[in-house]
Amino acid sequence: MDVNGLEKLKKQLQQLREQFPKEATLTVGWDQNCRYPDGKYVAPIALLQEYGGIVPAPPDMKGKSTVRIPARPFLRPCIAQHEAKWDYILAQGVKEAVTDKSLTGEKILLRAGLTMKADLKASISAVTAPELSPYTIRKRLEKNPYSADALKMGMPAKPLQDSGYMLRSITYFLRPGIPGKGGSS
Repeated sequence: MDVNGLEKLKKQLQQLREQFPKEATLTVGWDQNCRYPDGKYVAPIALLQEYGGIVPAPPDMKGKSTVRIPARPFLRPCIAQHEAKWDYILAQGVKEAVTDKSLTGEKILLRAGLTMKADLKASISAVTAPELSPYTIRKRLEKNPYSADALKMGMPAKPLQDSGYMLRSITYFLRPGIPGKGGSS
């Protein structure tokens, strides 16, 4: 047994551990200040799409006071499908960093964050059901000058794809603390 090699590995792991925040959460989604051009926050709308809910009816929807938005899950399926891959990316990065001094904790988290962001975008783009209501499709056509190609692809009827802003504004960031542990989340 090579005790010197073991001590060297222990030292390298300690140096790598010091590069990572003590308790932090890599978050992928929407910054709390991210807003649509009309001022509405993106994250609550994304959650409404994920879980569904009941919202006030638009003023031009005569005879209705509320409207049910059906759940169009994209976040939970994304996590279920890709969580093991994300864990692997982080674990593999730590293994590589033992021998590659240029691979810092920040770079490992960047690699994972970029992958998670791409996976979330793909998950949103994959949502095709439940179908949009005729009212929603009509309103989209009234406000958006869809190209002939977009119309052929069915963009006015594609869930979660109205302006594309929710998709474009996905980001990732490191937050201090671990959700559910202590006071940070």
